[in-house]
Amino acid sequence: MSDRRPPQSDDEILEAFAELFDSVPPDTPEEIQAALLEAGIDPDQVANEVKQLVEDGLASSPYNWRNAQPALDQARLELEASQIETPGERSDIVEAIQQLLSQSRDQSLAAHFRNENFSQMSKEELASLYQELKYLSEHNR
Repeated sequence: MSDRRPPQSDDEILEAFAELFDSVPPDTPEEIQAALLEAGIDPDQVANEVKQLVEDGLASSPYNWRNAQPALDQARLELEASQIETPGERSDIVEAIQQLLSQSRDQSLAAHFRNENFSQMSKEELASLYQELKYLSEHNR
């Protein structure tokens, strides 16, 4: 618990507001730079360090799509080479897609397609979707 108690008089309320206004952080870039310099911190050095940290993070992050592109390209080549057979009839393709989605361990994948209107997709789009889902299920991705 805090040792602070609420102000009991008008003078204490005014004093609390005065402390609050004194503790407001600097607003302008000039005020920020002055506060950093006063604390012995070189703003340019901090900016350079932060910039380098961000650049290094982006360059090595697995969440940066540019870093994942080689793996995506390899998966696309494998998918194209897999020659997955697609059911012949449109209704069979939709049923197979729904079955793959229901068996998927990737709940986000199933959730993504839960409200998909397969009736608005062409047979070619359905076949492509089926092949991708089948590939993912076979490769545990």
